[in-house]
Amino acid sequence: MKRTIGITLAMYLVGMVWITVSPASAREATIKIGSGVYLDETQIGGNFQVDIPVAKEGKINISPFVDAYVSKKWTKIGGGGLNLLFKGGAGEAGKIFFGVGGGYGQARLHGENANGALATALFGGEFAASEKISIFIQGRWLAVFGGEVVVSNVGTYDLNARHFAIEAGIAFNVGE
Repeated sequence: MKRTIGITLAMYLVGMVWITVSPASAREATIKIGSGVYLDETQIGGNFQVDIPVAKEGKINISPFVDAYVSKKWTKIGGGGLNLLFKGGAGEAGKIFFGVGGGYGQARLHGENANGALATALFGGEFAASEKISIFIQGRWLAVFGGEVVVSNVGTYDLNARHFAIEAGIAFNVGE
């Protein structure tokens, strides 16, 4: 998990440098902080992501993210990476978006860890509450490709986590 956090922090640093030296349209980033439910075994957790416009007047964004979900049964799904988002208008005060991406993730089940590639797909909407604050809701498919682990006297566990999460939270529109 330390590696996941380190990789994600490096991506955020690159994103912040990009915002600093990029054209004005790319400085209109959106910082999203949300909580949610990973629907496999009803794991509660949340996400943090930054949507950075890179082209087409804010319609194409890169979005570094971190997700983490934990259940009472010692199951944990977490990871971080980068999404490519496409945003479009939905009336005067709203935006819809969808995207795909990947990164590095971790799945933990019954004390066994599996680290590996993380794939994501997401769709959702943002709805303005004020000029600088929005509310967002999104559905996200998360997949950690970790393989199988044999636990003595217990059996074989598939640590490939592939399921949907529903997330909602607040988005801060920063920049010009």
